[in-house]
Amino acid sequence: MAIPLIGFFVGSLGSVAFLLARLSSWYLFSSGSLHLLSFVIPGFCASLYWTTKHSLLRFWLPLSCMAAFIAHPAGRDAFIYSFYWLIPVALYFTNRQNIWADALGSTFVAHAVGSVIWIYTVPTTAALWLSLLPVVAVERLVCAAGMAGVCYAYLMARTPVHALIARLKTAVQQYKHV
Repeated sequence: MAIPLIGFFVGSLGSVAFLLARLSSWYLFSSGSLHLLSFVIPGFCASLYWTTKHSLLRFWLPLSCMAAFIAHPAGRDAFIYSFYWLIPVALYFTNRQNIWADALGSTFVAHAVGSVIWIYTVPTTAALWLSLLPVVAVERLVCAAGMAGVCYAYLMARTPVHALIARLKTAVQQYKHV
C-alpha cells in the first residue's frame, strides 16, 4: 500500500530512484530468484500510475498483462482471474481524475504486473488462481481504500496548516502594529 504512494508524494523521479534502490538491494542481497522481482516491479508500476495519465501504463500495461497471463497454461485455465485488470482499463476510458480512481487503478496495475511475474516464476495451478478471486477483491479494495485514505488525510492536513500559518502571520503583523 505504501510503495505506490511514492508516485503521489514524490513523482516519477522518486519512483525511479526507489526502483533503482530496490533493484540494487535485490541484486546484492537476494538469492537471485526472479519471483522476488514480483515485490519490486509491481510497486514501481503502481507508483508511476499515480504520476502519469499515459495510456501505456493505464491501458496497454493491464491489457498486456492479461495477454501474458492467459498465454501461460495455468493462466489460460484461470483466464477469468485476469478480468480484474480491466478495472484500470475502464478507469482510463472514464477519464476519472480523482484520488479513489487513481488508488484503485494503481493497485490493480500492481496486481496485474505482480501476478504475471509470479505465474511465470513460481509453479502454480489454475485452481490456485481461481481460489484467489475473492481474496483479490478484498485485498485490492482494502489497498485502494488505504492509499486513498492516506492521500485524503494528507490533503486535509496540509490545507488547514497553510490556513493556520496565514492566520498566524496576520496576527503577528497586527500585533506588531499595536
